[in-house]
Amino acid sequence: MSYLRNLTFRIPGSTGAWWRRKALHRSLKSELADQLGPVFEKRIDELTVREQYSLVFQRILLQRPRVLFCEQPFWGNDMLLRQHVVEQLRRQLERGCSVVVLIVGMYDGFPLANRTMIYREGRLIVQSDRG
Repeated sequence: MSYLRNLTFRIPGSTGAWWRRKALHRSLKSELADQLGPVFEKRIDELTVREQYSLVFQRILLQRPRVLFCEQPFWGNDMLLRQHVVEQLRRQLERGCSVVVLIVGMYDGFPLANRTMIYREGRLIVQSDRG
């Protein structure tokens, strides 16, 4: 499927009558074109890693969850992609979504964290609130 079809898959309004689906696709293209660039007709296997991350986070934004859990979102990524992930997570926070990031390397979470909790062997050993 294309980027656009993946973006709108299972989103309310993306199924049903073809004219509703076309209207939704036109609306998303015009709204997101500046931010995402010319990715809408690309197939998934043609996307860069950054475009794949953008697709996942944009889908999450469209679903409007109250809480988002991310496990190791920075693992194996270079600094530019880590920065992109932080930007995407901040967008979720701006939309009112609570974000829980589970990481092993504690310094990965500091640019984003309002609260840091460190556990060892299942016990909370340090809790720190930014303030």
